[in-house]
Order: sequence, then C-alpha cells, then structure tokens
Amino acid sequence: MKKLLLLLSALVLSGNLNAQWTKQNTLFPDPTTGVQSIKVFSANDVWAIGYDGTTANAVYQTQVKTTNGGTTWIPTIIDIGQVEYGITNLSAVSMSKAWISAVNGLGPNYPSGIWKTVDGGTSWTQQAIGTFSNTASFLDWVHFFDDNIGVAVGDPIDPTDFELMRTTDGGTTWTLIPGSSLPNIASGEAGINAYNFGIANSFWFVTSLGKLYHTADKGVTWDKLNTPISGFTATAGGRIVFKDDNNGCLITRTGAVATATYKLYTTTNAGTTWSTGITTIYSEVAYVPGTNLIVGISNSKGSAFSADNGTTWTPIDTATQRVGVVFHDANIGWAGGFNVITTVAPITNTGGIFKYTSPLASVSFSNDKIFTVYPNPSATGIFQLTGENINQVQISDLLGK
Repeated sequence: MKKLLLLLSALVLSGNLNAQWTKQNTLFPDPTTGVQSIKVFSANDVWAIGYDGTTANAVYQTQVKTTNGGTTWIPTIIDIGQVEYGITNLSAVSMSKAWISAVNGLGPNYPSGIWKTVDGGTSWTQQAIGTFSNTASFLDWVHFFDDNIGVAVGDPIDPTDFELMRTTDGGTTWTLIPGSSLPNIASGEAGINAYNFGIANSFWFVTSLGKLYHTADKGVTWDKLNTPISGFTATAGGRIVFKDDNNGCLITRTGAVATATYKLYTTTNAGTTWSTGITTIYSEVAYVPGTNLIVGISNSKGSAFSADNGTTWTPIDTATQRVGVVFHDANIGWAGGFNVITTVAPITNTGGIFKYTSPLASVSFSNDKIFTVYPNPSATGIFQLTGENINQVQISDLLGK
C-alpha cells in the first residue's frame, strides 16, 4: 500500500524571500578576533573559542557564549594559569561541561595539557594526563564522545605510533593506547591540530601525509584510511566533516587561500573510499542535522546550500567572508567572522559572528521517510524535492485545494 505524503504549499510559499545572515557582536576586547570550535546545543545556547585573525599561532585564551540565540554574546578569558599556552580546541558536551587542549607553541619541548570545566568556563582544572610533554610529542586535539569517554591525540612519540590517550571517567585518569593497537605511521608523518572531527561514536584525526586515523567505537580500536590528497597541511589543505558515523565530506584546497582551488569529495563508508572530486568555490561545509543538506561558506564568495552533496548549489549570499560554520537545524545556524573595533569616537565593537535564521528548506517526516523541499521559500514558484523511498506526493494550498 502506498503511503501518501502531504506537503502543504505554505511550506514553500511562506517566509522571508531574502534568506540572509545577520551579523552579531561577539564583543571580544581585541579587534579581528575570529571564532572556532563553535558548539551549538540549542537554538539559544552556543559556545565558541576565539583566535587572532591577524597573526598565525598567536596565544589567545578567549571564549564567547550566548544563551539567547546571539542577541547578546559574553566573552571571557579562559584562565588556565598558563598565559603562554595557546588554546587549540574546545570539546563541549553541554553549556556547563567542556575540555580544552592547550600548547606552549614557543617551547622548549612544546609542553601542553588538557583542562576541564564544569561551570561553563568560569574555572578550569588541569587534567592529570601526565604526557604530551616530550620533544617527540605535541598535543593536537581532545575530543569527548559523552560525559565520560574521551580521546586525546598527540604527534608520534616513537618511530611507529602516534601518542593516543583515552579516558572513561571524564578525564580523571587517562590510559595510553598501546602501539600494538594502532596502525603504524609512515616516515615523517605527523598530526595536525586542526581539521579533525568527531560525531556519535566516531572520531577522525588527520595527518600530514593525507591519511585519516579513525575509530568507530569511541577510541577502543583504530584504522588508517586514505584520502584523495597528499597531506592536510598549509599548502595542501583539507577539511573533513561528517553527518554521522559513515557519511561525510572532504574539502581540499590547492594554492594560497586568496587564489585557491577547492574540491569536494564525499564518503558513505566513514572514509574508506571517496567519490570523484567536484570543483567548488566553498572552503568549508557543514551538515544540517535532520536533513540531506550541506551548507557551504567561503573566504570571500558568500554561502550556499546543496541537497546533492555539492553537485548543485542554491546561493544564499555572495561576497562575504566567513570562517567556520555549524547549523542547529534547517532554520538556524552560525558562522564565524571577525569583530571590528573603531579607533575614533564613538568607539564601537561590532561583528565577529553571523547567525542564519531563514528556512533553508522544508523537512517533512512520515515514519522512516524523510524528504527535503528547497529553496524555501521559492521566489519563482519552482521548487525541488529530494528524498528516499517516496511513492507519492500530494501538494495542496492553504484552502486544501
């Protein structure tokens, strides 16, 4: 028996015809501060850390939060008692509980550590992890799957293995994963303290030789996967993002940022194999939870969304720089920018992050059926519908005709 999926035209015809991003003020005390590690917990609750948008590897210990959807953002210092340490990433499981990794990039021996907060970043306590402090190591990343289970990734500590630590008690104790449980590194292979990704039970970290180390069981076992690029480095850039344990995208960059060429690859098996690359103008993408949509942003060419893994795009805007993008649903998302502080009276401090609030698409559900209608709204009266295992669709107006 066919199942009838009812789609009201109001889903397509209502709403703001000018889908747009709205600039919000992070109020960081230093100008040209960007945001990274954006964590969205609800339509109101968002947490991110700041970084210096003008000087590479500058020491920044700042965070910013909102509990009202970005109407107000409150920046504060991440006080870990080590002023020379730069914050490399934030792993938050709620608006109160999170972990950060931090490294003294000036050396000697690049000491580093992990700090935990249970009060939303008001105070931080260093974890007794007891490693990542020798000349062969460098703490790249910390990721928590839930309140208790987490992993920390550092560079190789011997000729064959990365330094990988795991905790099952929220970071109170950490255990070194033995080299016998890890795939071996190649000569000269190192980790990168960016572009790694975790979701559900899975985590991927990238290497300088274009490989992915992957776990699907919260860090118990690991495999090593190939990618279409030679390395996740400054000159052969690459970013990964996953929708779930299996489906993901890889954006690669060739050349300097200002004149770069980008390609988008997709995987349906956690990165074991990748599709043929599609040339794109977008340098970063994010999945929209509960849909088959991805949103792309660029350094200067605006943003768009796609329902077919980047084969075709529906533009949102043009000629705007954004860095980092996360969506809560098909109606709300955030992307990073850089704040601007004026130097003459009246002094103003504006920008720093963008919020998206217009519907990207209508998402409808019927038992196990999920489909997406876009663009929403449709300025031309023409829209597209995508989904799986849909037998029949009925379209009605508001009067039921």
